[in-house]
Amino acid sequence: MLIPLAIAGYFLYPVVKDYLDSKKHEACDEPLSSPDKAIEACTDLIDSGLDPKHQAAAYNNRGLAHQSKGDLAAAISDFDTAIKIRPVIDMYRNRADTYNKMKNFAKALADYNKAVALAPSNGSALNNLAWFLATCPSAAHRDGRRAVTLATQALRLERSAGRLDTLAASFAEARQFKNAIRTQQQAVALTQNPEVRKRLELYKRSKPYRAAAH
Repeated sequence: MLIPLAIAGYFLYPVVKDYLDSKKHEACDEPLSSPDKAIEACTDLIDSGLDPKHQAAAYNNRGLAHQSKGDLAAAISDFDTAIKIRPVIDMYRNRADTYNKMKNFAKALADYNKAVALAPSNGSALNNLAWFLATCPSAAHRDGRRAVTLATQALRLERSAGRLDTLAASFAEARQFKNAIRTQQQAVALTQNPEVRKRLELYKRSKPYRAAAH
């Protein structure tokens, strides 16, 4: 399976380090490394009555912990609550990633779009939406031309292997394989990630990249 370099990582917010000095609760800030402990710690913090900013962060981080355990419905519930309290782009992106894992591509696309609408100059939001539009397993939710536009904007904000990778995938989806090969070669020059080179070989065979269905 080829791993998407372009959108690696999740978006968590500090709760304990920014708010409390408590060994009991610090696991809430580490939802991916210790999800069970994070769920317990975040739940305790939520029940303790935090201010809205940190309440939203605790729900967001607990959602990431649920997601890492494969409990996607619980993750969505927590992201829903976090967004109701504090609708910021990273929480929309976390929920979009979860919907993507659930193969609910329509809702994933809506959240990626919402993140860009909230912050149209945020390079990460532009890049994530472009990657989704270029590589989604569902043809109904792909849009190569729009992906190229978004990925180009993201690359102007920050030149990196990940954003070149996204632009190349976008060119491939738009059937501009010469541009895809040229752009992916630039990405290869900036990273040792073998998956980037594998995608280059796909484009040389005039094949677009498809993200693996979860």
